[in-house]
Amino acid sequence: MPSVPDAAAVPERYYTHNADRGPTDNRSNPAAIHRELTTLSVAEGMRILEIGTGSGYSGALLSHLVGDNGRVTSLDVDPYMTRWANLLHHRRGLTNIRCHTADGTAGHPERAPYDRLVAWCAPPLLPQAWVNQLTVGATIVAALPIADVPKVTAVARVTVGVGGPRVEDVSHGGYIETGNSPRVDFDVPLRWVDWENRIPAPSWISTAWRE
Repeated sequence: MPSVPDAAAVPERYYTHNADRGPTDNRSNPAAIHRELTTLSVAEGMRILEIGTGSGYSGALLSHLVGDNGRVTSLDVDPYMTRWANLLHHRRGLTNIRCHTADGTAGHPERAPYDRLVAWCAPPLLPQAWVNQLTVGATIVAALPIADVPKVTAVARVTVGVGGPRVEDVSHGGYIETGNSPRVDFDVPLRWVDWENRIPAPSWISTAWRE
């Protein structure tokens, strides 16, 4: 698995299992974070947009990679996530990252343009707002659907060129589906479900699976 340069400089468990906060259940696997950030190819001084704050660990890695002259903007629909991440970053003295409570599919035009975008969630399509807020030549790393079927995604590396976005390569993987409110139920997908049942246990059917 690829390793983020100087990843040891960021204390993983300070974010994922902080003594004051407790374990963060809704977070990405650190190994997957390292893989995606390596694919993102971040350089010092870059402006980064992160969709999905999680524990704050991935944002802290990005903060370290861009250095004092760069900046990281992190978005999450869950205010609990963004408040805690901001507090943990503040305690470590990080001044080049800020977390905001917002629907990440709309991006954050106030701090655009960005040189890189990474998403720890899967939208139904690549949002046009993301493309519009990036510089020419920017890179996106995000999980995108490869069929209109629940949870069928691949992680794509996309380059934004003059003619629009272009998929450079893909790898296996996926993340939580994007939504406009915090997820409390992970048993039934948000999209492309034709029938669901809650009793005696959650179950669902997607007719697209037949194809």
